[in-house]
Amino acid sequence: DVYILSSLVGEQGYVIGVDMTKEQLDTANRFIDYHTQVFGMTKPNVEFRHGRIEQLIDDTKLKTDTFDVVVSNCVVNLSPDKKKVLQQVYEILKPGGEFYFSDVYADRPIPDVLRQDKILWGECLSGAMCENDLITNALDIGFTRPLLVTQQPICINNTELQKLIGDIKFTSRTYRLFKNKSIENSTSDALVTYETPMVHYEDAFQLTDSITFKFGDQGQYLNAELVRILRISRYNEHFRFDSVTDEKKATQSNHSPIRADPSSSSCCCRSDTC
Repeated sequence: DVYILSSLVGEQGYVIGVDMTKEQLDTANRFIDYHTQVFGMTKPNVEFRHGRIEQLIDDTKLKTDTFDVVVSNCVVNLSPDKKKVLQQVYEILKPGGEFYFSDVYADRPIPDVLRQDKILWGECLSGAMCENDLITNALDIGFTRPLLVTQQPICINNTELQKLIGDIKFTSRTYRLFKNKSIENSTSDALVTYETPMVHYEDAFQLTDSITFKFGDQGQYLNAELVRILRISRYNEHFRFDSVTDEKKATQSNHSPIRADPSSSSCCCRSDTC
């Protein structure tokens, strides 16, 4: 993940990878020079630090209000203190910075007896979050409301694991949430147009699972909450925001809950669970 991000930010950007295992860090460090050459850079734009995700500031000495984006790929579920993880990410992000992360979610709270099962924990199942917990914790800390980007059901074909988890349903989800910051003008519903294309998203940009902006289209009507999220984010400069009349809001709006139907998604399989 770090090296993918390295290629995206280029020499003008910088990426720091964090892991709590020395073996992972040793492997990652061996390929710094290789990727620097492959990406055609004159100097490395990555480094790796040893630390726990619950202690990003104390363990790794990451500075507060520093990062534009924090990316996490299926590790938050492995933390016993998920709110502390969100708090640490919030602290190191710049105002308006984005936490973009994928993880495993359960449709109900996981019983304590299953949380103690080492196999289920290692399979990233027994540490799965519930969506309501993510939303509550994020808002308590100061993030914007999490926006669902993608979700897929997780199929568990291992009969022994299936017996343990019973009727609990798991999904793999990607959310984006932003560190709040004050803006000069109050926000209201608006017609939002994708006016200046981003690199790699020249034709379209997906904000959520149900909202995709296409370059050249007439725009979409968004509610005040979504308008504010876009305006405080780094995406702001790529959009035009036009106020709308009450009549237009009544006929063309995008106020529906941000959700996707899990039954319509393809199956996402995970290691020993398939």
